[in-house]
Amino acid sequence: MESGSKKRHSRFLLRICLGFGLLGLLLIVSWFGANFLATWDLDSVYENLLKDGYAIALSDLAPPPIPEEESSTKSYQKVLEPFEDLDVPEDLDLFGNPVDLDIATDWLKEHQSSMKAFLSIENPTKCRFGWEYEKGLFAIKVDVLTSAREASRALTLQAKIHSMNGNQEGARECLIRTHDMSRLFEKEPYIFAQLIRINIREMIFSAINDCVPSVPEQKELESWQNFIHSLTPIEGAVEFGFRGWVAIQAQLFQSLQEENSFTRENPDLAINGGVYDPILKWDAAYSLRTIRKVVELAKSPYYRIHQKLELLTEEVSELPRWKYPLTLMLFPNIHMALKMEALNKCRLLILKTGIRCELDRLEYGSYPEQINIIDPLTGKPLEYDREIGRIHTTHPTYITGRKSDSIAWKLRNFK
Repeated sequence: MESGSKKRHSRFLLRICLGFGLLGLLLIVSWFGANFLATWDLDSVYENLLKDGYAIALSDLAPPPIPEEESSTKSYQKVLEPFEDLDVPEDLDLFGNPVDLDIATDWLKEHQSSMKAFLSIENPTKCRFGWEYEKGLFAIKVDVLTSAREASRALTLQAKIHSMNGNQEGARECLIRTHDMSRLFEKEPYIFAQLIRINIREMIFSAINDCVPSVPEQKELESWQNFIHSLTPIEGAVEFGFRGWVAIQAQLFQSLQEENSFTRENPDLAINGGVYDPILKWDAAYSLRTIRKVVELAKSPYYRIHQKLELLTEEVSELPRWKYPLTLMLFPNIHMALKMEALNKCRLLILKTGIRCELDRLEYGSYPEQINIIDPLTGKPLEYDREIGRIHTTHPTYITGRKSDSIAWKLRNFK
């Protein structure tokens, strides 16, 4: 009896061991199968990106080098240095509110040498900041972008002060150099750089709106009109930035699949053999496909795609974090970026239209009865309200509040 019981117990244990063994074998086979499919999926994404003309390494999008004898890099590095930790007084608002002339003048005295240095830079659009594009995501120097933005704020403020003192030519000279600053990032394949470029242009447009006098003369209006028409187009800036983001992600994911110093120092991020490997590869493939969708959407006008952007953002935000950690970590604010670009185009159209209306008044004695300029934010004509003397967008976010003043044109001789 006792011997039979021991045999049954042994067989039971053997079955348990065999069961666990088969389960382990099944898990291993499943893992290898899942990893094979995930690797194939990610590789197919890389292949399709290359076939469709996308870069999968940031260095493939790097701007061409500038010969040292033509480069203004050293000059910019010197004049941008004081703006790394710029402290702007709260009383100075550069976007729509009146500027206190005394406070602004006192503040700018601290930066007069830099202002003069900006105006004397030779070849002001020929500059590279030495970013090492082969490092992908880790190559960007954020301090350069923030310094350029703060220096642009100072230049546009100086332009407003020149205008308030009756020096319109001096105001334009400052804004020309501010525009040159934005052009430094024109060919940079970073979405951050393209957004800084757009932000600098917004400062320029706000300053132009403030600088055109309340009783403009035809010669001055034509000078501002010529300056506005000389500005380089912003078309495709965010699309190019997102193409760079595709390359950055592809380069990062390839790096995480390889054995290198970064994955050795950050083993939790490596996708080169861990238990979590298949999930991370599928996550990487999903992330690249999603950003590619954004690039394709960015080719269309904002008013046609803003609802799709909202749906895509909502879709990504609802993804489970355990399954899509890379996507959730690397997904940018796509709606904000594309809206910034559309808003920038809208500001420019309003400026052009406003100055054209002022010139018409001087030439024909009255403002035009109507205008038919399509608003890139709405796809409808800009709002031309002759009762209050105002040209503006009807986009709901920007109809009321302080932001509306900086993207509206108030007819200068309206009665």
